[in-house]
Amino acid sequence: MPDREPQVQRLEDEVSAMPGVEDFRVIYSNSVKTGSKLNVTVRMPTASEAQIAEVATRITVLKQDDFDGYSESTEFEIGDRLMLRFDGQLSSDRVVKRARRLRQLGSAVPKAEINWYGGELELREAPDIAGSLAAVRTEFGSEPVRVEVMPDDGPWWTVDFPFSIAQQQRIRGQLSELRVDVAYVRVANGRPSGLSVGVSDPKTAYRDLNALIATMRPTREHPMSLSWRWDGSAQDDRKFQGMVHVAGCGYSNTAGEKDPERYFTQKAIDLQRRLRDEFDTCP
Repeated sequence: MPDREPQVQRLEDEVSAMPGVEDFRVIYSNSVKTGSKLNVTVRMPTASEAQIAEVATRITVLKQDDFDGYSESTEFEIGDRLMLRFDGQLSSDRVVKRARRLRQLGSAVPKAEINWYGGELELREAPDIAGSLAAVRTEFGSEPVRVEVMPDDGPWWTVDFPFSIAQQQRIRGQLSELRVDVAYVRVANGRPSGLSVGVSDPKTAYRDLNALIATMRPTREHPMSLSWRWDGSAQDDRKFQGMVHVAGCGYSNTAGEKDPERYFTQKAIDLQRRLRDEFDTCP
């Protein structure tokens, strides 16, 4: 790729001096080792929407087609821990619309760090699952968006919206009945599609996981990946953990799948085999 150092310097000089911009950073590389990339970060947490639009437009004008073939991204920090990211070319109208919506969401979940990249939202240090999902539902309604909520306390959730309050209440009710510690919940099409849990005792793990499956009720139309582990002492660095795709047959080609004896205890392998024999659909 042609060298673009002069264009990068002009971009930095002009945009950093624009109204509303508190900080402007560029990561530029053009080499065989690191590849050709241009990553721009603009910090303008108190800027007006008009100022945000002007900056997005100016970046587009200055870049023109000089960086065609480069890996490009632009990030806007438009509030306290509120970040937007766009890959490729910018549309000032799209940037402003997203900035407005992200600020509205941020005001509803003021303690969270929120990142919006493409079709995905991340809410870190969120105060609670129910409040965070309610805020997303209010802002996005039935629009498709993937939301990852990572609260300070409790399980992380990844949810594909639209996700109704009735669906949320049903899943939370099911989770409240479980005898295991839930660490992660994945929801797709309004149904649980993945769970990661901790078991309290290997001796009762089969009973507790069997009860979990009966409570969550996966189906062939809505299968569920279930991962479990016990955080007790390891045996020769091998762990008591496993995974079953309930009502499905989707397993990754991981090292643990190819050589389970190397990573897991024999009791963990036996439990995984038993659950897969009973609950997955593999031939």
